[in-house]
Amino acid sequence: MAKMNLYRKQDYNNLLTALSDASELSIQALRRSRNHDATSWVHLGIYIAHDMGLTLKKAADMFSRHYTTAHAAVSKTKAMIERGDPLVTQWDKHLREIVKENALHK
Repeated sequence: MAKMNLYRKQDYNNLLTALSDASELSIQALRRSRNHDATSWVHLGIYIAHDMGLTLKKAADMFSRHYTTAHAAVSKTKAMIERGDPLVTQWDKHLREIVKENALHK
């Protein structure tokens, strides 16, 4: 059965804020930095944003990346979660919970 995604623009902003808080990097750094410290967080953010319903292009634009980078980020992050990487799986779950919680309180 098809999944219905009911997220608002604010939910994507909540994702950026949650990523910033979790990574201790500014939203601007997440959007602009190509530093390795930011890249892993950006990949996770692109993966979640895409899973929330954004196209790869829009998820990439959210982090000022090219859509091919988003494709690689989604593939890489999905593989890590499927392999059971505990850290990636934990942050994925935690960030999604924050976005959902903030959406319910708005």
